[in-house]
Amino acid sequence: MRNFILSRVGAMIVILIALIAVMFVLQHISPMDPVKAQLGANASAEAVAARRHTLGLDQPLVNQFWNYLTGAVHGNLGTSFRTRHPVSSDLGDFFPATLELAMYGLGLALILAGLLAFGTTLKWPGAGVLRAVLFTGAAAPMFLLGILGLIVFYQKLGWVPANGRISVPNPPTGPTGMLTVDGLLAGRLDVVTDALHHLILPAVVIALGPAVAIGRVLRSSLLTDADSDYARTARAKGLSEGRIMVGLDVFAVEPLAADSGFRGLPNVTLTPHLAGPTTERLAQLCDELGITLVAADSPNAFLDDTPAAQLIR
Repeated sequence: MRNFILSRVGAMIVILIALIAVMFVLQHISPMDPVKAQLGANASAEAVAARRHTLGLDQPLVNQFWNYLTGAVHGNLGTSFRTRHPVSSDLGDFFPATLELAMYGLGLALILAGLLAFGTTLKWPGAGVLRAVLFTGAAAPMFLLGILGLIVFYQKLGWVPANGRISVPNPPTGPTGMLTVDGLLAGRLDVVTDALHHLILPAVVIALGPAVAIGRVLRSSLLTDADSDYARTARAKGLSEGRIMVGLDVFAVEPLAADSGFRGLPNVTLTPHLAGPTTERLAQLCDELGITLVAADSPNAFLDDTPAAQLIR
């Protein structure tokens, strides 16, 4: 395990250095001069040369690369050519907004993935349209989706804002930097709703790709479990297909053939993601399936008040 972790960390460092080197080369061959972009097109040649010397851009590319690496090790990521602020300071300012967008994008991706998986598996009305929209959105580049979303939902319909994080005056500035969280902590529901209004379009754009990937995996798992023995037993007991799909994520039932000698007599097997269900809930579901719960330490005894965590195979 130690060697595996060290090899992964080493590979990560090598990849980061390679990416930085590629960015340095691309910036060097780019026709845009960052110094002239800072000082303006009318800056004198002397001012440009002095600024270039201050930034170290008059040194060979290898020296520039080495100076950046040594500075990054000590926490100095350089100065942004656009904002003229330290990069570390800009990262600290922009990180809360990035984290907030990522959180809402992930949450929306999980919701869409669940709708895609259960809708297509259970053949809900409109599931085909949802699948077509999600697959089309996931196949398109993210920047193209963003531009299309701005054209349709901002320019044409006027439903969402084009940029920014908030339009409410005097929003709270702390403690997390995430406007929806800070708005709730400050009791400013106007800030929360306006921040969500600004988040909805970018969150949908970044959620489409992960939603399709997660939904396909979940749907494959549901289809596999739908053909299992305990799912067929549930259908034979009269449970609806939707109840069976939900039950597949609660607990699994397998034939107790080897231990009891009776094929088809089911026993309860808790899945790894079962988060402490109550004995009453298990008893209710098993009663609908005609299953007898037995304690782990006594396979032939009926379960009375045995905790659910002890129901193991």
